[in-house]
Amino acid sequence: MTKACGAAIAAVLVVSSAARADTVTQYSGVVESYGGVGGKIVIRTTKNSTGHWDVDKKTLVKNAIKVNDWVSAWVIPSGHVVTLLSEQHAEPHAGVIKQVDKDGLSIASGTSTLKWTITSATAFDGVARGELKVGDNIGFNGYANNRYLASVKLVRHAD
Repeated sequence: MTKACGAAIAAVLVVSSAARADTVTQYSGVVESYGGVGGKIVIRTTKNSTGHWDVDKKTLVKNAIKVNDWVSAWVIPSGHVVTLLSEQHAEPHAGVIKQVDKDGLSIASGTSTLKWTITSATAFDGVARGELKVGDNIGFNGYANNRYLASVKLVRHAD
């Protein structure tokens, strides 16, 4: 290979890398399913959509990924995840709704009542968001660091 040919190939690789970097989009949300390396990840995103993307051995996976984790994914237009970062694992909780707001729930659990935020990535099981009311007994998965709700499951409606 000539020196000029080598320089031309290097220039093409630099341009390709730059073009690829320009088209990376970051998504954040909750993992619905994860097939591991060589599989797919499905994320309910904060952009009011669900992403179905490919994870392979080229994907940089930071931290262990589990269903209901709050993650960030950097994705190229082909649907390949370049980087996948688990930011928080959801923790299971149970409690009674004390207040319903447009953006969240105040939930009594044990000796405390905490405000938890409903996001566009929050999943509802057994109840629609608009059907939740004060006194409902619920199980939920939440992220302690930011108090976002990953999922809410109705255990029993208030009488």
